[in-house]
Amino acid sequence: MKTKLAAVFLSVMTLCGCYADMRLYPVQGALAGANPLPVFKAKISPVRDIAVTLNDGEHFKGTWDSVRHLDKVDAASSASGKVPKNDMAEVWDAVYGQGYFIAHVLGTYGHARASMKGDKGTMLTVEFFAEGAGGEYSKLAKGVARDSRGNIYKGVF
Repeated sequence: MKTKLAAVFLSVMTLCGCYADMRLYPVQGALAGANPLPVFKAKISPVRDIAVTLNDGEHFKGTWDSVRHLDKVDAASSASGKVPKNDMAEVWDAVYGQGYFIAHVLGTYGHARASMKGDKGTMLTVEFFAEGAGGEYSKLAKGVARDSRGNIYKGVF
């Protein structure tokens, strides 16, 4: 699974350099009302590294993983009652419209997630996925993020 996801990102990143840039636009929360609207950047590498800098210069570094892999981990830990709630579906629907997560994201091979703690204590969860079928990933289309300060972001590659 990780191999397929990495292959998708490797092929896209070969065309655009050694990493992909995702711009994060605040769509809900305190930052969404700022004028001008701030734009933040995430750098995503094919070796599963991700780095983000947010509004006050807070830096986040971590690794992304296949959501399918994370779902297996969650299922394995369910016996102990320690399954984290996957509520990013709500974020996808808030950004792209009701039902978007189920219709476009759920179950895709290119769906990945990173959860990171910033150097100032803020928690940030980023999800993204590659659209396409049959190996034709022409778009690294969409992403979302949510921080522990109540902001929701639209991610654009």
